Amino acid sequence: MGKPPQQLPGEPTAQLHVSDGASERSELLANWLDAHGDALYRFAMQKLHDEHVAADVLQETFLAAFQGAASFRGDSQVRTWLFSILRLKIIDWQRRTHRQSRTLEQMSERATPTAFRQNVWKHGQTSRTNLESKNSGPL
Repeated sequence: MGKPPQQLPGEPTAQLHVSDGASERSELLANWLDAHGDALYRFAMQKLHDEHVAADVLQETFLAAFQGAASFRGDSQVRTWLFSILRLKIIDWQRRTHRQSRTLEQMSERATPTAFRQNVWKHGQTSRTNLESKNSGPL
């Protein structure tokens, strides 16, 4: 097979065993945060341009890493794995906010006085046309 992934100096061991407990995973996660947190945060800021959102997405990233730590096989460097998770979390956030903004735009369009008047006008025209067609017969 290939050679094992190169480990950076000071980087915690990448591979975990399923039998590892939550406290060991917490310690490993703390080591990952110390080793890679700044770089991950800078990347999130470049993509999201909002420190609060970047911090939230980074928190989601480390939560996902914590939950998936037992399944990390060490085929790649931890840094690569964490950046992959972060990229996916950023995409999720962008999709979620795009969906929310579209929904808010649709709601605001429906709620504007102009839209209300247009809707009333449209229904008024339909009602008037229906009345005229019913009353257009011989008297």
